[in-house]
Amino acid sequence: MEVLFLVPLIAAVSIGAYGMLILYDASRSLIVPLMLLVFISMETFFLVAYNSDIAKGRFHSTASFAFSWAALPVIISFYVNALTMTLSAVLVASAMAATAGIEITLSRWCKDFRRKNPTVELQFADGPKQNLNAPELIASPEKALKLIVVAVDLLSIGLIVHKLLT
Repeated sequence: MEVLFLVPLIAAVSIGAYGMLILYDASRSLIVPLMLLVFISMETFFLVAYNSDIAKGRFHSTASFAFSWAALPVIISFYVNALTMTLSAVLVASAMAATAGIEITLSRWCKDFRRKNPTVELQFADGPKQNLNAPELIASPEKALKLIVVAVDLLSIGLIVHKLLT
């Protein structure tokens, strides 16, 4: 492992450990910070497993990405703010996982076309043909990727505004 990988990992785990102290102080319960420790351990595992060849790349998958980079952060964020878990939090986490699944699927598809840079001839059912190069082929999916980012950002801002106003 490179130092560039370890420095942010150590910083993130340190922030999590500090959060455990804050949660213990707020709740006076060992269960609350220990639950955060479980979440920190899960995120650390997925970070290493996703970016390495652990289990022959089994964790470098769409489902693993969606869970570890979308659902789990939502669940953790909700938990540290509410000190509980609710069905609505799980549903929002699931929605974010689905969004991340869409994003990684489109991103990999676009990346593959960008690398191979093909020219494709499409023949439509009614007869006409059209030649497309890689940038033309991936223009719409890349626009969709940008719109997904905007949608997730707006949802996040909306949740923050809701939290501040209620």
